[in-house]
Amino acid sequence: MTEELQNILTENGIGQKEAEMMSLYGQYLINENEKYNLTRITDVKDLAVKHFLDSVSVLSLKGIDFDTEVLDIGTGPGFPGIPYAISRPRAHVTLLDSSNKKIQFIDEGIKELGIDNAETLVGRAEELSHDDRYRERFGLVLSRAVASLNILIELAAGFVRQGGYFIAYKGANADQELELTGDAPTKLGFSIPEIYSTDLAGQDHKLIVFHKTRHTDDKYPRIYGKIKKAPLG
Repeated sequence: MTEELQNILTENGIGQKEAEMMSLYGQYLINENEKYNLTRITDVKDLAVKHFLDSVSVLSLKGIDFDTEVLDIGTGPGFPGIPYAISRPRAHVTLLDSSNKKIQFIDEGIKELGIDNAETLVGRAEELSHDDRYRERFGLVLSRAVASLNILIELAAGFVRQGGYFIAYKGANADQELELTGDAPTKLGFSIPEIYSTDLAGQDHKLIVFHKTRHTDDKYPRIYGKIKKAPLG
């Protein structure tokens, strides 16, 4: 599987060294999937497109410093954080998830592959973003397949430093999700967001980009129950 995955990645513009590391992580994911129940995607082509190429699609955007402190919220089995860290060795990537099991899996993968620009963090985003160690620390915050955007934007805002970016990976319903956020971006310190479509092997894939122009009020994010019950917007 490793060679096939590597070939698909290189055919889609991933460098040889990066493709090799990604394919090794993909093999590790498949090997450990039964033990950890990490992903339903096990077909090699789907794995390449829906996990790895999807994760690094953000690097096609212009005008963003990608070699910065990066946070991946709700990383699951390490996406987009691990492919991003492999692709941008000068960035420092923190992978956040509330599941100890998933973080343990990622820690073992980081050690096995020798990825020295990535680390993990276990906990809940709405709590950790009030921690002084993480509050408005990151130049780039990413999140993929975690929650609807009107919930996700509040969870992310407190981590993004002024001048930085929050980017949400979304699919066909991106426009509708963005519409539901209403004036939440402005309340949380972001300028008017932009939506970008990316060419991803026929997949309907969009990136919603929020630029942080001022500090987020300390009252945000609220506790998760309140966010879910009454999203901003």
